[in-house]
Amino acid sequence: MTRVLLVNAHWGALFSGKVRRYNRRFAPLGLLNVAGLLRQDGVEVTLWDARVHSDKRVGLHAAYDHIFVTLSSLDRWQCPNIDLDAMDRFLDGFPRDRLVLMGAQGTVQPEVILRRTGARAVVVGEPENTVQRMVAKP
Repeated sequence: MTRVLLVNAHWGALFSGKVRRYNRRFAPLGLLNVAGLLRQDGVEVTLWDARVHSDKRVGLHAAYDHIFVTLSSLDRWQCPNIDLDAMDRFLDGFPRDRLVLMGAQGTVQPEVILRRTGARAVVVGEPENTVQRMVAKP
């Protein structure tokens, strides 16, 4: 059975930049939609919301066939976190050969994010159908 890890990234308590505001905790609706579609296809899905459990790094990366990380939560599409150093720190330790990134940063500058992170791929736009196609067996 295919195993997928879906991750909602966490940048720390405050949004960096000229305006400092607290990172709010929203339910990762996009990831929940992806999880539902994948489960309908018989895929085993684990969802790690680092905004809620930031102290619990999922150390079982080797157990997953695909790892999808969303770099922006619901409130970040209009004002995405542009602190790429925070992104680098969060992604440290993720295996790049199975890592696929999603979110506003990758949609706006997919080549930059792909080159900077070394991820396998970047999803541009809404992730649900794209992720489902990427995980589907040939």
